[in-house]
This record gives sequence, C-alpha cells and structure tokens, in this order.
Amino acid sequence: MPEAYRRSRGKKSRKPLVVKLIMAVILLMLIFAAAGMPLLKRWLPSGEYKDLNEWFEVSGVQTKIYLDSEPEHEYTAAAYDGEVYLPYDYVFEKLNERFYWNENEQLLTYTLPDEVLDFSLQHDSDQAAGIIMSEEGPYISLKLIEQYTNISHTAFLTDADGTEEAAKRVFIYHGGTGYDRARVKHNAKVRTAADKKAPILADISKNEMVSVTETSAEWSRVITDSGFVGYIYDDKLQMLGEEDCLIIPDTYAEPEVPYVTMDEKVVMGWQAVYSSAANENLEALYEGTGGTINVITPQWLQISGADGSLTDFSDREYVERAHSLGLKVWASVDNINQPGGVNDFSTRDFFADTEKRRGFIAVLMDKADEYGYDGFNLDFEGLPADAGQSFTQFFRELSVECHKKGLALSIDNYVPYAYNDHYNLKEQGVFADYVIIMGYDEHTGSDIGPVASIGYTEYGITEALKKVPAERLIAAVPLYTRVWRTNDGVTTSEAMGIRESEQYVSDNAIMLSWDEEAGAYYGETMIGTGQIQIWLEENESLKLKTDKIREYGLTGIAAWRLGFEPQDVWDVLDLNRE
Repeated sequence: MPEAYRRSRGKKSRKPLVVKLIMAVILLMLIFAAAGMPLLKRWLPSGEYKDLNEWFEVSGVQTKIYLDSEPEHEYTAAAYDGEVYLPYDYVFEKLNERFYWNENEQLLTYTLPDEVLDFSLQHDSDQAAGIIMSEEGPYISLKLIEQYTNISHTAFLTDADGTEEAAKRVFIYHGGTGYDRARVKHNAKVRTAADKKAPILADISKNEMVSVTETSAEWSRVITDSGFVGYIYDDKLQMLGEEDCLIIPDTYAEPEVPYVTMDEKVVMGWQAVYSSAANENLEALYEGTGGTINVITPQWLQISGADGSLTDFSDREYVERAHSLGLKVWASVDNINQPGGVNDFSTRDFFADTEKRRGFIAVLMDKADEYGYDGFNLDFEGLPADAGQSFTQFFRELSVECHKKGLALSIDNYVPYAYNDHYNLKEQGVFADYVIIMGYDEHTGSDIGPVASIGYTEYGITEALKKVPAERLIAAVPLYTRVWRTNDGVTTSEAMGIRESEQYVSDNAIMLSWDEEAGAYYGETMIGTGQIQIWLEENESLKLKTDKIREYGLTGIAAWRLGFEPQDVWDVLDLNRE
C-alpha cells in the first residue's frame, strides 16, 4: 500500500474523535448552564422596581409623611393646590400640642404667651386655607403649623416636569436635626431594604448627594435629594467631612412668657375657708407661722354649679390686712369644696366651650380687680383623662389674662404618675408661674401607710423636674397625719393635724420608733378590739422633706393646711432661713 494513502487514511480516522470531544464540551456547558442558572440568579442583584404608590401607601391626594426621616404609617397627609395639610390628631401628638381643636365650634385655637389666636373655617382669603375638613376630621395647613413650630419641610408633590406626582410625600424635620452627607461615586440603585434582592425605589447617578441616616458593614440608609428613603451599597458612597453635615436650621423660637415670680423663696400656706367668718382668722394663722410665710392661699372661689357659678368668700379688707403683713394673696379656685362635691360640673365640657371658658376667665379677672388679689391658685382635683385637653386650654388662656394684669398663676397637682399625666405638667411648666406638687395622701382609704414617705416626696420632685424648671416648682408638704384603725378586717383612717396627732399619741401611750424607709416615726397599739397604726408627721419628718426641697433647688414650699401645726414646725419649713 502506498505511503501517501496510509497517511491520508490516518487523518480521516481522527476527525470523529475531535467532533465527539467538541460535542461533549458543548453538552457539558449546556448541562452546567441549566443547573447553574438558578445559582446565577441567586447571586445577581434584583432588577425589579417597586410600585411607588404601594410603597408609600398613598393614592390621590394622600401624601406620605416622613418625620425626621422616619415614615409614619398611622397618619397620612393630604395635598391640595400645591399645599400640604396634616391631620389635627397627628399635629397634636407629634408636632405641637398647643393647637387646640374645638369640634363643636369647628374652631382651632393657638395660645401665645400674650395672645390667643383663633382660626376658623370662615376666614378671609389669606387664612381660608389654614384648615380644611375631611371625613376623617380637620386637617391643618403645614405652613400654618410652621409659623408656631420649630420645623421645616420639603414636599414632593410634582414630578420633575411639573406634572402631579402620583406617589406624593412630605419630609418634615425638627430644627437642629443633623445628617451626615455623602457623594455617590458610581451610578447606583436605592433599594427598599439592605438586600440586593430588595426591589428598587430609584436610580441615583454619579455625583448626586444623599443624607445618611444609618450605616452598617455593607449598606447605608440614605435620604436622596429627590425624596426617597432607602438603602445603597456603602462602596457606592464617598462620605463627606463633618463640615459638610446637613443641619436643619431652627425656624421658630418659643416667645418668652412674662412670668410673675417672687424675689425670694415661696413659703406658702393654704387656708381652709368654708364661710366668710374664716377670714377673721388671718392674723392668728400668720402668727402661728411665726411670720414665716410670704404667701397665703385662702380657698375663696369654689365652683358651685354646672354653669361655672362660684361660691365666693373673697374679702378686700382681708387682702389689705394680708398686704400689711407682707403677704401675697393667691385666691384659690377649686372644684372640690362644695358639700358633696360638684357632681354636675364637667371640667371637660365646660372648658371645652369657648364662650364658657373665656367667660369664666373674665369673671376671675373682674374679681381680681374688685378684691385686689396678687394671683390665683388652681386646685382642680379628680379630673378624668378626657378633661385634660380642655383644662390645659383653660389654664393657658387664664395665664395670658393673668400676665396682662401682673397676677401670679399657680396650679396644684398630684405627685406625677402615668394615670394623671393629663394634668399636663409640661404645659403648666410653660404657662404657669408656679407649679405645685401636692406631696401627700400617698396612702388613703384602706391602703395603710404614711401620708408622705420621704421616698414619695423625692419621687414627686424628681418626676416633676423632668417637665418643670426648679425655679418655678413648689413642693407641698402635709401638716397632718392619718390614724389608721383596723377592726374586724375593715380599715378606716382619720386625718389629724400635727398638734392633734401628737396629743393622740400621748393620750394613748403609743410607743414610737423611727421608720427609716418612711422617714417618719411609726407606732401601733390596740384600742379595744381594733389595731391602731400611725406614721407621725412632725419636725423631724418635715425636715427630711425640706432638705430634699433644698437639695433639688426648688423655688418654694407649701403646706396643707394652716392651723394644723405647732409654731416650731415653721423653723424647719422656712426656706428663706439659712
């Protein structure tokens, strides 16, 4: 066989092998591709874009609210004619509780230190859009809110080309809020979560600026200047220096209240007045304090009917006599001193009525003119939670009128707990000249214990100081003790003044020992078949309380009530004595 033929035949025999190898490689690639595609998909970022209306939870005029970069889910704003309106309840809860809405009168009120502003649905053209009504209730113009609140906003109501934005949103920022800033280094995606599989909210281009609210090892939460809050890879951002931080400017400063305060510490005593004859006791009560008190508060003005009528024991001659003794007279206004209480007087409903509330304030101002008071002391007790807002509006507006006349306004309060938070110490701390914490009746009814343990006293002070400055906070102490009697499983108590309770202890030979936790002398005995228990208020227990008042720098002390005490008690209570 020729050599050439043999070589040619050999080449032909290798071609099927090469083809087979190529086919095998292709087959393997197809198999790998089929098997690896899910793995590849799992590794690649998502390209899905989020439906913005669904994401912002809005449609039509609804507008998503972001407060200091955090989304609100319970409330939605509304956009009309290029303006943003916020639900009243949202404004009250989150932005400015000083806006007071009267549903029956469709009237919005805002109280400044020297002026009360009313905004109704029937205003002139400049104010007509201040309030709008919807099925959900009143909405307030964000521009109106900003006039009296330290906030600013940026709204996204239209697209870049000026057409109406489908997914409307508004960003509200408190003045002083700060954010780090960053420049986008490469084109990037802003996602709904810190996950490459999370849907995309927006594309963002190189060199755009963002505000950074959170950072982690891989992702940053950002606010884009185009109005999106989402997540972007850290390596897409170039963080800027501290000098480039975004600080939201302060846009509103609360006006100063013209407080009517004393140049010395307040040492105040309440005088129980249940008839005009009690006014004759002024000098005797004053002498009983050794001339220590500088404010006396007679219980003169007592609400006696559902219409806000008053039983009035005021006496101009009494005021003149008090002034001659160097005393200020703060006339007490209360809802508790009529026989059986005033069950038909609704603090909520009465003060919610603008005409009645302002009429009542006018009556008080007339009485101040007639009798020459130096101020008022509000003693409204047992208020239900739903009376809180209208009572607060009452003392705000009363404060404005008092300060026009140079009258001091003081307000009595229970020791602060969550259940009486509606007394609104925070607003009292703004509008009242003096806020008084009644640090007694820690135990009442069948709840046996001291009238005012030292722990109770300190708790009341420290809690109140969270909302009221020390220079206008007064702590009230008891000049009485409770004697507890338990007989056949039934417990009752009787309040006794210090003089009377000390005599009771002596007459019944009750042995006393110091109770360190209570900060008072404790004693017990059996009288007949009943057990007697007593935590005695006297000089030593009151000194502990006075020491706490001094320690926390409070502006005054008050005592309930004058006539209960031996004179030497005032050597302890006199804050103006070094």
